[in-house]
Amino acid sequence: MTCGPVLDDDRIARHCRKDDIRRDGGPKPQAFQFRENEADLSVNWIEYFLRRGLSFAEAMQRIRDDDGTPTPRRSHRYAIVPVEKLILAVQFALARTQQEVGRPVLTHTPAVNNESHVSIVGDEFEFDTPEIRTDIAQLLFESDMEPGLSD
Repeated sequence: MTCGPVLDDDRIARHCRKDDIRRDGGPKPQAFQFRENEADLSVNWIEYFLRRGLSFAEAMQRIRDDDGTPTPRRSHRYAIVPVEKLILAVQFALARTQQEVGRPVLTHTPAVNNESHVSIVGDEFEFDTPEIRTDIAQLLFESDMEPGLSD
């Protein structure tokens, strides 16, 4: 069930393994690299649950329960990315590599066990590049991270 488009002032959550987290607590660029089985950047849409009346903590618990991660661990984190920061990072990276500035396409693609799933791809540009991954990670800090498991 969809609940409208993903808006620029919405937030997405990307699961980060221990090796995807910098020493300062923020995500490394590799956290935003397409994984083996991904044709797009797979994230969860926080506002999907908030618009259904859940609190932020309840939304994060649903994401932890439903994101398809086979064995969540305490050392894992979720990078909380405001969509407007994602767009800005993509535009910086494209400008820096002298490509025409584009915009990422965020599509709500719910799955049976992952109803807040969103796919992110480039609109006429390659999204999975080192420059884009680096610029997204540079805009995020430890304060933008949520625990992989709740206490």
